[in-house]
This record gives sequence, C-alpha cells and structure tokens, in this order.
Amino acid sequence: MRTRKFFLYLFLAGMTAGILCLILKKSAWLAHTDLWTADMIEAMSAMSLQSGALFATLLYRRGIRFLGISLLATTYLGSAACFCAAFGCGLAFGVYLASAGIRLGMKGILLALVGMLPQGILYGVLLYGILTWCRKTCAMIYGKDRQALKTPVLMERVLSWSVLLLLLVAGCALESYVNPAILRGIAGRLF
Repeated sequence: MRTRKFFLYLFLAGMTAGILCLILKKSAWLAHTDLWTADMIEAMSAMSLQSGALFATLLYRRGIRFLGISLLATTYLGSAACFCAAFGCGLAFGVYLASAGIRLGMKGILLALVGMLPQGILYGVLLYGILTWCRKTCAMIYGKDRQALKTPVLMERVLSWSVLLLLLVAGCALESYVNPAILRGIAGRLF
C-alpha cells in the first residue's frame, strides 16, 4: 500500500514538474515545433496509416523500455529505477497535456486525453504493474529474506512478468489498430 501511494506521488510530482517546465519555457520549447498546431490537426485528420508497421515500431520502442526496466530491477539500482520511471512518466504526461492546453486550450486537452484511449488504460495498469514487479523483484533478490529465491516464488515472478508483457502487446495493438480511427473521428469533430 505504501509503495502504491509513493508511485502515485512520484507520478503526480513529475506531472506537475512537466506542466510547470512547459509553462515557464513554452516559448523556447514550443516555438519551433508543429506540436498541436492547426496543420498537425489537419494532417492527423487526413492521415492514412499502415497499422502493421506502426504496431512493429511501437512494440519495439515500448519493448526496449520494458526490458530495460525489467533488467534494472535485477540490479542494486532496481528501486531507484522504479522511482525514476514513475517520475519520468509523470513528467512526460505533464508536458503532453500542457503543450496541448497551451496551443489549443480545453479542446487540446480533450483531444490529448482521447488520443490516449483505449491503450492509455492498459498502459496505466502496465506502468503500475511493472513498477511493482520491479520493486518486488529487487527486494526479493537483495532483501534479507533469501527464502524468496526458491522456485515457486521465481515462477510467480516469471508468470507475472509474462502477463505484463501480454499487456504491453495488447496496448501496442490497441494503439496501432484502434486508436488512429478514434483520434481521426474526434479531431474531425472538434476542429
């Protein structure tokens, strides 16, 4: 319970830091980008995607991060990596929402939030699951109780990691096959 709240507080602190950083440095960070401009929204509404290629790209990029945090969990830096990942995800989310809000107002924030559905729900569960998995794995390996390294506990760790990997694949599939149609429909109605 304590770890769950701590991850939430780190995520919220990162989100607040991201929003504040973008508000304070908006002229430097948003000036030379097309992020959330009318041209970007128009292009997004008219785009056609190759969903298979998008799925492969997303799975590769998200899979590398997933494997990286999983491997870091087996080192002494496992707990620190979990805390940094929670803060970093919050920071990215804060910058994402703030940039949409600065450029497009409430419509932009709505578009940004809808742009994260339905895969955002799976990714949220995945983030919490992988952070908890990493924290428990690091505590199991480097904690005082060496009885935790027995076969049933290790099999539970492998099984839970496999479920998290399936969540990652499902999230990438939703993001590449379902989300573009939803995003095009909402962007067309809002703008």
